[in-house]
This record gives sequence, C-alpha cells and structure tokens, in this order.
Amino acid sequence: MNIFSKVFTSTARFTSESLAEKAKDVDGLVQLAFQIALNLTILSVVYLPTFYLFKALFFSDCGLASCFTDAWATYTSNLETDLPALIRCWAPADLVCFSVPLYLRIPIRHLVSFCWTIYLSLARGSA
Repeated sequence: MNIFSKVFTSTARFTSESLAEKAKDVDGLVQLAFQIALNLTILSVVYLPTFYLFKALFFSDCGLASCFTDAWATYTSNLETDLPALIRCWAPADLVCFSVPLYLRIPIRHLVSFCWTIYLSLARGSA
C-alpha cells in the first residue's frame, strides 16, 4: 500500500462511485479537494523550479552553481504568469483525474502532463 492511499483512504471507494453517489459523498469530496490542493502545491513548488533548472542545464552555458541561480531567478520572475496558467490547466484536470476510476488516472495524467509541458515549453522557449 502506498502513502497516497494511506492518506486519502476514501479514494478507491470514491472513484468507483457513480456521479450521483460522488455528489453525496462528503468525505470523498473533501479528500478530492485535498488531493487537488496537494497536487497543485507540488506542481508549484517542485515541478516548476525543476522545469526551469533542467531548461537552464540543457539549454544554456551556465555552470552548475549558476544554473541553480538562473533557474530560481527564472522561476520567480515567471511565477506570476505560470501559477495562474498552472491552476487553470491542472485544477480541472485533477478534478477529472482524481474522480475517474483508478485505472484511468495514469493515462489522463500522462496526456495532461504531455500537453502542459508542450505549452510551458512553447510559452517559455526563450525565457
């Protein structure tokens, strides 16, 4: 059993319910909201800085130490526009992803991640 299923104990039950049952499942809805909040937090404070770090490492001539500094500077300067875009994309995607049957989570997640990374790469190609 993984940590996620230990923390969010209603996940298996909630994802197997019908839409009408989900609407009445208060515990499942609360856990759904926390799953979305947790994912948005991880994307904001782990994924975005890591994205800019890899971008700096592979697409610029910075040294290792200066790449960290450059990546952090890019992350902080772009956060004002990246964060709303991230929320507009991932909040509805997470709502779907964390509500569908468990076997559909990974394909949905991968599809949204692929599209999001393409968008962010195009939007931040020169930044």
